[in-house]
Amino acid sequence: MSHLPKLIEDLALMLGIAGITTLLFKMLKQPVVLGYILAGLLIGPNFSLFPTISNLVEVKIWADIGVIFLLFSLGARI
Repeated sequence: MSHLPKLIEDLALMLGIAGITTLLFKMLKQPVVLGYILAGLLIGPNFSLFPTISNLVEVKIWADIGVIFLLFSLGARI
């Protein structure tokens, strides 16, 4: 029985919860960004009701890279 790396499991958890909150907040006609913030709170290490991220260091590195790309794309538009 093969196991997925923890990073892949963490990314799948993040994308799944973000997708569910996106659908929920669109149905409620609320800003989707609030849904993403709620998703981050639900899967964060301080909230133990749902499964949480297990490898915080690798996820933080990917989050930093995502912020760099976001800022670059915003700066390229100006």
